[in-house]
Amino acid sequence: MRPTRPTRPTRPTPPQSAPPQSAPPQSALPQSAPPQSALPPAPPSPRRAARPLTRAALSAALALSACDGDEGKGAPQGGGGAAAGASGGAAGVSAGVSAGVSAGGGAGVSAGVSAGGAAGAAAGAAAGAGAPPVAVGRCEYINLFSGAAECREYTGEEWGEEAARADCDAQGASGEPATFGAEGCARAAHLATCHIDEGAPRAYDIVFSGADPDAECQTLAQGCVVFAGGRFEPAAACVGRYEEVTPPPPTGDVFQPFERVCAAPADGAPGLSEGGQVCAWQGISGCVEPGRRFADYARCEPVLTQRPYYAARASGFETPADDPVRQDPAFLAEVEWARGEAEACGCVCCHDQRLAPAGAAVWDTARAGIWTDDFTLSGLAMGAGWVNTEVLGAFPAEENNGFERAATALPTTDRARMVRFFEGELARRGARREDFADATPIGGPLYEQAVFSPAPCARGEGVSAAGDITWAGGGARYLHVLRADAPSPGVPPNRDQPAGTLFRFDVDPAAAPVTRARYGEAPEGARRVWPEGAPEALVAGERYYLYVQRDVGIPLTRCLFTYGAGAPPAPPASPWGDACAAAADCPAPTDHCVKSPGQATGYCSVRCLGGGAACAAAGAPAAWQCNAISCEVEALTWCGPAEEVAASGGFLKVCP
Repeated sequence: MRPTRPTRPTRPTPPQSAPPQSAPPQSALPQSAPPQSALPPAPPSPRRAARPLTRAALSAALALSACDGDEGKGAPQGGGGAAAGASGGAAGVSAGVSAGVSAGGGAGVSAGVSAGGAAGAAAGAAAGAGAPPVAVGRCEYINLFSGAAECREYTGEEWGEEAARADCDAQGASGEPATFGAEGCARAAHLATCHIDEGAPRAYDIVFSGADPDAECQTLAQGCVVFAGGRFEPAAACVGRYEEVTPPPPTGDVFQPFERVCAAPADGAPGLSEGGQVCAWQGISGCVEPGRRFADYARCEPVLTQRPYYAARASGFETPADDPVRQDPAFLAEVEWARGEAEACGCVCCHDQRLAPAGAAVWDTARAGIWTDDFTLSGLAMGAGWVNTEVLGAFPAEENNGFERAATALPTTDRARMVRFFEGELARRGARREDFADATPIGGPLYEQAVFSPAPCARGEGVSAAGDITWAGGGARYLHVLRADAPSPGVPPNRDQPAGTLFRFDVDPAAAPVTRARYGEAPEGARRVWPEGAPEALVAGERYYLYVQRDVGIPLTRCLFTYGAGAPPAPPASPWGDACAAAADCPAPTDHCVKSPGQATGYCSVRCLGGGAACAAAGAPAAWQCNAISCEVEALTWCGPAEEVAASGGFLKVCP
């Protein structure tokens, strides 16, 4: 059974010589937390090679669609809660580490949803749908991602011809003009309709035609329901060719800290924790006792805020039916042992179709037989420890029921055995260790942040002589003041308080982000994580590192300041980056609310059709840039942090 009430154990104060780096609840730490293990530097040649934008590839980037009610236009945001992470803050679009950078609504939904295969054409009478809805007009255009012809119908009551024509004009990109017509879309060879914002004043449908329903209908349904938040209506061609998709429950957009939960054993066998209970960290890297299932003792809802999640197809590899390993008892026993290790840990929340909101992300522990066939080569290399995954964070084995992931992507109670198993899986597919010798460590934006080199603060950020802390970018949930040579903070449980941390506070996930603070004091709604007493006094003339995050893995300010050096005046209060639910919440000069798909809140910004110069002219933070799906379409641009592009895995771009 699941626990009825989470409990926090009393953790012993660690010895001063070797404290943990912090896993909530926080115990006392020494003034200099232990050094993190060194990460390899980024390779000289980027690994993000250009690749064709097929619909299958773009299904992994369907976070490029969302609606924000901003006059039919949408917007992107990096991270959500985890990050990118980190969430996250967030890691290319692979292995469930994507940072969730997104854009959408209006033109964005059209480009993002259709590109990922989430659009469709309205169901005809043959599918039992009846006549198409009455529309103000239609827009025929070429999707700038897939290159396929699409048609959109403007069905909301507030669409007038002028507004519909303006939206249609925004669909034209890359030299391909969009054409507006007075009638609805033709329905001769369509597959389905994705009804966006159905019943809203500016609702619309995206009609998608195709010639291969067996290959496309499932992707269209998943993209429409999960990422666009629409209603999928199949045409006759798709009926019986896809499985019904259930909308995922809202997971919130704020990182939920790890919580240690305890419950009575589900099988009646005494647990190893106090009172015979089974206890575990309710987190992405938390594990229950070996032989038990994480889902029997912890909830997945908090876990889904700790890493960006999307359902993605498996590798497509299948062990041949006549392969002798299918009849090898020793091999099959190892397959089941590895499955049991995975099912004991929080990773099942994204990698078990019975638990994940919209289906498993690439690999599925619920798959019968050789479930590791689902893994991509990159995923197998992570499992074998051939690709560095340190930035994803881990609990020490003694606090995690014997599970550790110092070298392997999956937590394990037997590192050598796990490595041997995944190396064997790589060998079965003909992969060699040297194939991954130059691979960039996994983590995307988390890795980029780990190797980030801060520059001097340029806009008055820092700590004043009176103790006031100033930063740019809007409301914050995590703030660190560190020594100048300290590593950048990473993700919990072991990378969020690096050596050299002098002062840190975390804002409660149920409280609003804070916009002002004082050195050594926790603002309302926050708790001081470090130190327990008064922090070390800052020394005039010394440099320090200020690291402020909107959420885990989503930095706002990260720069070096000189204490007492007569820094320039603090920047005036600004709405840039402030939390918002709609464009109406964003005061001038901002006029646009940038949101992740499915999230209720975002941050204030503006569009930037003119590139970075437009952001500068509007007064956006100096560290921001013009991010976009397409620099030629205003509805697909916005001013935002550089981390968003890094987190998108190559699907977003910077407009010069």
